[in-house]
Amino acid sequence: MGYAEGAVLARTFGGWQVICWSLVLTLPLLLPIVIHSAPTSFNSISLDAWLGLAYVGIFSMFLGFFAWYRGLAWGGIARVSQIQLIQPFLTIITSGILLNEPISLRTFGFAFSVVACVVLGKQNFGLRSP
Repeated sequence: MGYAEGAVLARTFGGWQVICWSLVLTLPLLLPIVIHSAPTSFNSISLDAWLGLAYVGIFSMFLGFFAWYRGLAWGGIARVSQIQLIQPFLTIITSGILLNEPISLRTFGFAFSVVACVVLGKQNFGLRSP
């Protein structure tokens, strides 16, 4: 729901303004949760963890939304949002390559079953992309 509303707003305001304003508007709600969940000491947190958080926060979750909302607004919310269905595959493959995580056939089976459900749903309800 948030992606769809963000894409609608991005048509009017632009993707960067939508994500920036969403951060400003959610700050009062999230700040108490963050303060309550904060560790008692930041000294035990490794540099790798800080760098990972910075990467995810800045590139993936902030700058990435600029392009994502622009793409949703530009290409159509329903059609472009289906690209996100590829994300589980990319996450599985990336974790296997970068983190040496074991990848089982069962994991791929579940990922493929999600895609199969989407494909079947599109065929049954006439939602085929042009």
